Amino acid sequence: MSRPSDSLTIRPGADGDIPTVIELMKSALGEGNVPRTQEFWHWKHRENPFGPSPMWLAFDAERLVGVRLFLRWQLNAGPAAYSAVRAVDTATHPDYQGKGIFKRLTLKLVEEEQRAGTHLIFNTPNQKSRPGYLKMGWSTVGKLAMWVRPCRPLRLLRAALRGVEAAEDESMPLDEAISPRSFDVAAEAGLLASDETQSRFHTHLDVRYLSWRYRAPGLRYATLSEAEALIVFRLRRRGALRELRLCDAVIKTPSVRSSRAFKTLVQRAIRRYEPDYVIASLRPELAAMLPFAVGGFVPAPAAGPILTVRRLALPASAPSPEKLVHWSASIGDLELF
Repeated sequence: MSRPSDSLTIRPGADGDIPTVIELMKSALGEGNVPRTQEFWHWKHRENPFGPSPMWLAFDAERLVGVRLFLRWQLNAGPAAYSAVRAVDTATHPDYQGKGIFKRLTLKLVEEEQRAGTHLIFNTPNQKSRPGYLKMGWSTVGKLAMWVRPCRPLRLLRAALRGVEAAEDESMPLDEAISPRSFDVAAEAGLLASDETQSRFHTHLDVRYLSWRYRAPGLRYATLSEAEALIVFRLRRRGALRELRLCDAVIKTPSVRSSRAFKTLVQRAIRRYEPDYVIASLRPELAAMLPFAVGGFVPAPAAGPILTVRRLALPASAPSPEKLVHWSASIGDLELF
């Protein structure tokens, strides 16, 4: 018979625990759309340019029964940089669920990150897990604004009547796949310039971050770029539908020329991959261009994830993270992977 949470042993995880942790996640959660491999684990939790992920484990004697990880991140706002973590991977052995292991491990990580001086935690929990986070001190920020461009309206209508579910990612054609030089070229063109004028919380798009984020093992992203703009996207199936997800975009300057380049890239991706629809959630300054510069995009208020935060050692001078207007985020920032 499994023991209650307070009688279990908890400790920080180490590299030697990783194979057992991966096996626990497979048994508790299944494979998911991305295979739970050591290669993917090391990319996500060890190669992350923001630092290795803190991990805490729960044991019943020698048996691993619970795992919880936070993913390190950095958010910028104006000239200031804030250390953050994303509440990501967690799993409890099926025999031990409902015993408070998730809460105990999460609060231990919160305690450790507070002590270390981390500024805040953010994540986008689903409807089932959100109440648990709120009880542990998280606050609801709001729903990320999403935009949809129907490309095949009749197929969308039929799918809406039947209902659709996400399925495995579709293979991305290699002609536009991300190469080791993709973002170096963008930087050389001046597309990844300093963003100190952006006063909202945002992820700074530099070569190091982009080359890590969009070259994940098992996840297929592609990029298109011109001298004035760059877009990053992925193609996947949702039931019988082909979705083109616009994850990130950068323009060189707020200008007519950059707007046209942005529009050309989106239209080129649509022509090349023939999706049933395009879905996008970009930083506010770019999202404003979708219905006007690109055209065909309409708001999708029911589609966006709900962002939550928990303050840790955030200085009083920082923007309030509980207010959605103080965030400049894209799908790429908040997408679960």
